[in-house]
Amino acid sequence: MESQGKINAQQIALNNPIILSEILKQSSAPLKNCRLVSHFWNKVVLSLPNTRLVLNLNSKDEYEKDPFPFFELCYTLDDRLAKRISAHTDPISRDVTYAFSAKLMHLGLRFSDRIQILDMRIYFEHGLKPIFQVLKNSCPNLKQLRIRCGYRVDKHGVIPDGEVPLPQKPNLTVFELRSTTGTPSPTLTTFTQLVVNASPNLRKVTLPLGFYPDLETLKFIDSLTLEVDSFRQLDVALTDFKPSDLTRMVGQVGGQLVHLAFCYFYADGRYGASNDRDLNNSTQSGFHLPEKMSKLRTFKNDMVDIVHHADLWEDVKGMPAMEMLKLGKISKRSKSVDTILKNRPETERISTSVTDLRIHELHDPGLLEGFKTAFPNLKTLWVDNKEAGMKLGVVLKACMGWSGLNHLHIRLPTYAKKTWDIIKPLLDSMELYKEAEMYVFKDVLVAMKGMEKVVIHGLHFGDKSRENILDVLSSNGMPVSKFKMVHE
Repeated sequence: MESQGKINAQQIALNNPIILSEILKQSSAPLKNCRLVSHFWNKVVLSLPNTRLVLNLNSKDEYEKDPFPFFELCYTLDDRLAKRISAHTDPISRDVTYAFSAKLMHLGLRFSDRIQILDMRIYFEHGLKPIFQVLKNSCPNLKQLRIRCGYRVDKHGVIPDGEVPLPQKPNLTVFELRSTTGTPSPTLTTFTQLVVNASPNLRKVTLPLGFYPDLETLKFIDSLTLEVDSFRQLDVALTDFKPSDLTRMVGQVGGQLVHLAFCYFYADGRYGASNDRDLNNSTQSGFHLPEKMSKLRTFKNDMVDIVHHADLWEDVKGMPAMEMLKLGKISKRSKSVDTILKNRPETERISTSVTDLRIHELHDPGLLEGFKTAFPNLKTLWVDNKEAGMKLGVVLKACMGWSGLNHLHIRLPTYAKKTWDIIKPLLDSMELYKEAEMYVFKDVLVAMKGMEKVVIHGLHFGDKSRENILDVLSSNGMPVSKFKMVHE
């Protein structure tokens, strides 16, 4: 038993600023709570170079409170808490936006040199005015700028002083603009170009489809993403897609890109097809990627039914370093993914560098067979067929004989009516598991022992079956956490 007052090793470590700093850098450490432990801990938290603490200008009763306490708080606020600022305007009333403007501009003036990250959400375009003013008059050390614009567009969003250049932001490396306002407005378009012009060291840029700023000055960009979300109508997305403008913009930075993505996503962050309209994919769009994208490692096109390639496979050949390729669509009825895959040369190697292939909504499983030739070094295959109606056994059969494949992710459309409808295809495809004599489900589990992770959705077990499966896992030294089929 330790004598009273004796300090153990844990206490020594937690009182060492170097060790404590490393602990608090972990994402699992709730910094807001850690600040309350002691003055010493608070000091260490505030000294972290990349703090996750956010100064939120909004509160639950924001629109009922007197704003005076906020301004009073700023006189006593430790300036290190102003590194990252988050705020949003009222989604209903334009008038309340004035409080948002006053607070943001006050922080910009008072903590100008400290602000590194701005996370803004505005529901009326005139909410851009205070953001523009803050960028114009303060925040010389800004590193990240994220803005999400709501779907309410007004006529009061004109940026003051026309197109007067913003001061240079040499530390700004991340610029993300997300918009549900439909067709790009002149205000947002102008604002986007002004930010790009002022930020020559941008590395990561995210824009809505339909925004095609001049990126000629960006010599260090390595990530470009164009998005469409579920709030924007398909007609708007089709109108905003301008192949020649997109070809020009990507061509300006193609030689530097490591990541390129055309993404569709739901407002809550889920990705996937949602629209039931038929799309005419019979004509090529004229969109071309640069002939050579030597650094590109990740290429995603989640909306091939909108962003058509003049020749996808020729584009892919110009990506000698590409490791991950993802293809998907917006319209549920569209078979554009199948059309693209059918146009692939049957006996030609498309890429030896691709190790991760992800396909959303493939209707013809026979097309999988050709991937063994096209991508001979593939290690990971994702086939997301929630809507296409492909059966598990058909997919597994197509994958048999793929010697390098060690990660297979399959999403099927519905729950199997019988558990045997899932078990039998797994047993019939024993070649995938490189094991022999698999006859029952327990043997299938054991055969999967060497896999890093196994995920099977839609299986339901009774108490006794669940208990038996857990016993098999335990007796074979197989951690339950690796098998996302049953839960303790």
